[in-house]
Amino acid sequence: MFYERLSILCEANNTSVAEVAKNILKVSSGTPTGWKNGTSPKLSVLITAAKYFNVSTDYLLGLSDMPSASSECAELSPDEWQIIRALRNADPRNRVTAVLSMNAILGISESTIKESCDQQATFSHLDVGNKDTRSAF
Repeated sequence: MFYERLSILCEANNTSVAEVAKNILKVSSGTPTGWKNGTSPKLSVLITAAKYFNVSTDYLLGLSDMPSASSECAELSPDEWQIIRALRNADPRNRVTAVLSMNAILGISESTIKESCDQQATFSHLDVGNKDTRSAF
């Protein structure tokens, strides 16, 4: 996956994998062939590539389809991270209940929630209009 993502980024920046490998990543000319065949890059190479293209390492490794993390994520407090971790670890029914409860407390309408979910695809699997999930709280 690394090679595919690197190739896409190079093409978008009018350069080649070979040029970036040599001049930016400082690896041997044969290294990209290894990546193309599925070898993972060294951590230092991964970080350098992510910084150079201004993308996340998760994107380069195929763990995320979002090229870069939102700047809002960098500004989350420890409490906000704790809420996110708890939501991710919750079973789906409790996750729906928690999201609906938080938004009710904050006064966010269901249409706003649905718009946000559609735009970010963060909770696209949730049906905020589902009668069963509404009765959960």
